[in-house]
Amino acid sequence: MTGLSKIASVGWASVVCIGIHLVIMIWHFWVISDFNVLVGLIGLINHRERRVLKLAMKARYVFFSRSNAPTLGTRNPVNRSKN
Repeated sequence: MTGLSKIASVGWASVVCIGIHLVIMIWHFWVISDFNVLVGLIGLINHRERRVLKLAMKARYVFFSRSNAPTLGTRNPVNRSKN
């Protein structure tokens, strides 16, 4: 039973970590809309890969311009006069 309990505890830990990660990602994307934080982290991890930053920024504009999320720093912001 000790082996099974170790596997179960590792499984729960991974589920908790993934849940926390998803909460942070949703917070950044939908509440703060601070995509530059993620781009900055990618830049710190791959500081030699400039293509990653360009692709990330391009994906940001494509993704946010096609979504209905209330965003702050996009080229096509959602019309907030109705809110």
